[in-house]
Amino acid sequence: MPAAVLTAESLLGLKPITPIAMHDALLDGLPFSALAKFLEKSALPPADVYAVLDIPARTLVRRKAAGRLSSDESIHLHRLADLFEQTREMFAGNSESARDWLCTARFALGSRRPIELARTPLGTKQVEALIWQIDNGVIV
Repeated sequence: MPAAVLTAESLLGLKPITPIAMHDALLDGLPFSALAKFLEKSALPPADVYAVLDIPARTLVRRKAAGRLSSDESIHLHRLADLFEQTREMFAGNSESARDWLCTARFALGSRRPIELARTPLGTKQVEALIWQIDNGVIV
């Protein structure tokens, strides 16, 4: 039985919406609960997730009190959720394997951890390219 397919939105605890509506939601800033839900569902190390969002501890406290992430934080979170789901799909729906893969240095990524590269769009593209190569049997 294949694993249930998740989407970035479901990993964030959001109802499915159109891409344009998601675009608008990201610009408005996601609810803080989206971050909490992602941490729960992905079980990625919180420090790594906060580094991807570029959110210091004091700012995190303020965001929690306000109940909303900034637009930039929301965009980073959505990108990370999408990357987590791509990685999870590479492992036939196994979240633990996806988590381990993202948090382990990869020679094909300059011995960097994929989650570290997720801090920028260019780094994320490199990780996505590696996932594509692995999925398609390209020797890396």
